[in-house]
Amino acid sequence: MMSLQDELDAAFKAALKNQESLKLSVLRMLRTALKNRAVELRRPLEEIEILAVINSQVKQRREAPGSTNAAADSIWLTKKRRNCSSSSLFCPSN
Repeated sequence: MMSLQDELDAAFKAALKNQESLKLSVLRMLRTALKNRAVELRRPLEEIEILAVINSQVKQRREAPGSTNAAADSIWLTKKRRNCSSSSLFCPSN
């Protein structure tokens, strides 16, 4: 059985190969957040900690404020929704 970290790495490689820019962007953001947390704790993350980081990133993306320009806001909301759905792929279903 693949660990969550291995699944993220495999998804990153697949997105890189398939040139899926949105998915790649989301996975880069997740990988960075996971690395930052591991550096903060000074040890590798456990599965539960990885899930906590992913959940916090999804929550941040859902709650982030939009821009004041209506057109830019619409584009931003569309990207944000896609980011949340892509990030949610790695979250356990509730």
